[in-house]
Amino acid sequence: MDSLQQSGTASVERKEVKKPMVHRMEWLDSLRVLAMAAVIFYHFFPKSLPAGFFGVDVLFVLSGFLITATLLDEMIENKTFSLRAFFERRVLRLLPPLALLLLCILPLALFIHADFLVDFRRQLAAVFGFTTNWYEIFTGGSYESQYIKHLFLHTWSLGPELRFYILWAVALKVMERQSVSHRSGRRKRETTIAGRLRVNICFTSAVLFMGMTLLQWLLTLFNVNTSFRYFADVTRMAPFFVGSFVAGISGFKHQSMVFLRRAQKQSSIGSVAVLISVPVLLFVMAKCLDYTSAWTYVLGFPLVALLSGAFLYCARLVAQKPHGRYEPEGIRFLAKLTYPLYLFHWPFFVLLERHMSQPLAAIIAFLLAFLLSLCNEFLWQSLWFHRPLRLGKQTKVLTSLQRIAILTGCFCLFLFTSAAAFHREPAMLQMERQVWANGLEQDWETMQDLHDTVADQSQALREAKQKKEAAQLQKKVDKQKITLIGDSVSLVVRSSLVKNIPNLSVDGAVSRFLHQGADILAQKAKGGSLGHIVVIALGTNIYPNYQKQYQRILDALPKGHRLIFVTPFDKSKDKATESVQYTNFLRNVDKPYYVTLADWAKISQEHPEYYEGTDGVHFYGKDKAIAHFVSMLKTALQQSMKQPAKGEK
Repeated sequence: MDSLQQSGTASVERKEVKKPMVHRMEWLDSLRVLAMAAVIFYHFFPKSLPAGFFGVDVLFVLSGFLITATLLDEMIENKTFSLRAFFERRVLRLLPPLALLLLCILPLALFIHADFLVDFRRQLAAVFGFTTNWYEIFTGGSYESQYIKHLFLHTWSLGPELRFYILWAVALKVMERQSVSHRSGRRKRETTIAGRLRVNICFTSAVLFMGMTLLQWLLTLFNVNTSFRYFADVTRMAPFFVGSFVAGISGFKHQSMVFLRRAQKQSSIGSVAVLISVPVLLFVMAKCLDYTSAWTYVLGFPLVALLSGAFLYCARLVAQKPHGRYEPEGIRFLAKLTYPLYLFHWPFFVLLERHMSQPLAAIIAFLLAFLLSLCNEFLWQSLWFHRPLRLGKQTKVLTSLQRIAILTGCFCLFLFTSAAAFHREPAMLQMERQVWANGLEQDWETMQDLHDTVADQSQALREAKQKKEAAQLQKKVDKQKITLIGDSVSLVVRSSLVKNIPNLSVDGAVSRFLHQGADILAQKAKGGSLGHIVVIALGTNIYPNYQKQYQRILDALPKGHRLIFVTPFDKSKDKATESVQYTNFLRNVDKPYYVTLADWAKISQEHPEYYEGTDGVHFYGKDKAIAHFVSMLKTALQQSMKQPAKGEK
């Protein structure tokens, strides 16, 4: 039985279809470099290219194509492929640059600000386990919303990539055995085996891509957490299967008969037009969409994958015909550096951005990443793969003992710097420590004043004609006790609230969600510590079912009490975030007579200076913002007293 290498070619040759031997495909390196440039530019200047992360999906498509095409060629030539050898190649591709990254960054743990080391052990464990994407999902992280950016956040993409390698290689092994075990007549026909294998690859790839795309649509429709939609394997693996689909159709060294016929008939002009237009379209999408937009997940990700697949297919068609145009050597060289550049640029930029302007930090971070990428290419890889060291025009061959000694020293350096980082790892951010300190102070005062009568206090009305109303209002307020249930934003202003509103008791906590408000209100009512006026200052942290939680709070409020809702605010310009939707809901919902609205979101939009230099949610240290918040709450309390309490109407 002849080799499978001849599959799909004999019939074509009888029809005089010439098949040039292709050892590499032109323009794939150019697409790789452009995709990586988009990702790095997005990391440096997210506002200038808000969806530059599409470059990761382009790289995923390329990876799916190359992995599938390479294994398909191996199966055609050798009738099988080795899973062990494949996994060794993949790990040895991913691991050495990642090890060099850790060796360069971990020594900085002795000097960098302690905020970067919060939860550092779990971050490092996630890097080693290739589970950074799931770490970000469980901690609610992203490139755009973190107060302190994680040094290894960008390694999230290695997780889906490695798991694709494992799962897809196993799937290909199963397809290979099924194709070989299927008999046609009394003997196996190798051309049939290869064709059946291609069909299985294309069918499986199409089903997986459509299934994952449909899942992404459903998650977006039901407004599932953005972090999960962006980082999860089940949503972000889809581009790999576009690449594997193209590989099944076209192949790399060995093409199917259908593709060869198509290549013979297809004009190069159309293919070249696609090669030119696809990068332009990808740039337009990266410029118009952003991380929080629903269109990014419904349309952006699937379209980027399909356009990248079209680029690969047309590049394969062009490669079939002699054209005399080749990629510059500089592009090919840069393509070799894309992976280490991706690994090295991010942590340096995050560290430098804290101490200098964004453009300067970007320039220095890129130069450092480029130098380390060269070091990885010419020195570090040689240590791992026992190749001669290239030092300019000279080469140096290390003995096995020298190589082992250097790698052992690097490992010892890693252990020492890891221990130093763990020793310096704080329990929480500096801002969080202050917030927790305010929380402890609040708890102590609450225990002391649990059964005390709230002091009489009201705000004098400025206009003379309102003196009579002010006196009546004062008399009512004197008899009231006020309870504020809030989150970390309330803790930031807690001291000023208590100081300026003596009859106010604040119950705040870090990372408190809206759905906890009703439970806390009911618990205080049952314990007899609930004020006659209840202020709900939640919504920064929220799940999509805010309408239900709003109704639960109304139902939990006992009769004889009044209710004030404070609208939350975050600096995001996206109008589809849960906080923005909840704010609009509070403004437009038909509120009961005993409910008053304190619109902090409106005040914040009118005063963007309150959030300059902050994480966009907390206005810690902004004296004017804190004073305005206190004034707003005082006004809301007065308005609330003008309305009957629940059950009094």
